[in-house]
Amino acid sequence: MIASGSSGLQGEWPKVALTMANDGLYYADAFVQDEEAVRHVIVKLLRSREERDRLILEAEAGYSVIARELGLKVHEPSTYTEGVLMIPRFDRKITDGATVRYGQESMVSAIGVAAYGRLANHEDYIDVLRKYSSDLYGDFAEYVKRDIANQAFGNPDNHGRNTAISKGPLGGVSIAPLYDFAPMRLAVEGISRSTRWAAMRDTHRDTAPDWAEVCRAVFPESLEIAERLLDEISDFCERLIGVVNRIYEFGIPQEVVDRAMQTRPPLPRALSARAGERPRRGYGEPDMPRWKKPTKEEISVLRARLREKAASGELRFPDGVVEIRKSLGLTQEQFATLTGVTKRQVAEIETGKANPTVETLQRIGSLFGFSVGFVPRGASESGGLKGPAPRM
Repeated sequence: MIASGSSGLQGEWPKVALTMANDGLYYADAFVQDEEAVRHVIVKLLRSREERDRLILEAEAGYSVIARELGLKVHEPSTYTEGVLMIPRFDRKITDGATVRYGQESMVSAIGVAAYGRLANHEDYIDVLRKYSSDLYGDFAEYVKRDIANQAFGNPDNHGRNTAISKGPLGGVSIAPLYDFAPMRLAVEGISRSTRWAAMRDTHRDTAPDWAEVCRAVFPESLEIAERLLDEISDFCERLIGVVNRIYEFGIPQEVVDRAMQTRPPLPRALSARAGERPRRGYGEPDMPRWKKPTKEEISVLRARLREKAASGELRFPDGVVEIRKSLGLTQEQFATLTGVTKRQVAEIETGKANPTVETLQRIGSLFGFSVGFVPRGASESGGLKGPAPRM
């Protein structure tokens, strides 16, 4: 179905294509005529007797439900029973008794590669969407959110065969529904992230990407659209936090939570509280009033003031950090997510109780194109963030 250079089911996990006929029974796909078909599925089986493999397969069903809860593009959640994962096929649809087939092509195939072992950058696959997608912004946002989810839930198996583009019957092309979303961090052979952001290569931050920089890499032609994507990612992270705090509602085994999610990279760890606990009030944030997300108009006013202070050299530390965060309309927790630090660190930085590194300040300032440096006393009492006025 989806494999570079092949039309068959591939991978280390045994898979069988089955079709439910109108008698209510499943048969090998080739033995059921289109007019008899009721439902098409892929049956994924255990690849070994390893307990970790059983946990991976069982959790994959729960992960499909989580993905839908997060708003990711999911055709239909999978189901698991005694070593068997039933995956509804998204490349076929039965309408008025007729089977409609949707063409699929893996990302590695779309960049013209058939051989295994090809290491590519996320930007390579973004360019595929840029070339073919009928919904550029929607597909770009979906792609970036999936990378965040993969890190948060311990799925380093992010090679280009695990993402595809789907060709609709009317000629439209879009990113295919999510598949192979599972806690592969548990795999006994050890799996590393094969697809990384080229934008993070020089700073070696792929395990905790600077999402503002990623958004600019995705939309280099428009800072405004990059900021829109950054705002959408913030909302996604907020939903992710809520899902992780309810992780057991999705039937995820305790061992998966402990061994896959708890060892996830720094950025996703900052996205969520410890699994199973109730969300706690942010460190350094008051009990009342409860934080309320500012409106777009209020954010515009805050950004205009920020631009004025930057232009006049009045953007001082630590108040400048607070103003940058508020200009993005983010809580301390969400801001920590974007900058790759902890929520506690954000609170301490904003109150002047912490001495952040220049690298951390540069990362914060980069959200609006600022750099860190000394400002003459005539313009400011102390060193601060300076740089070109943000382009809004």
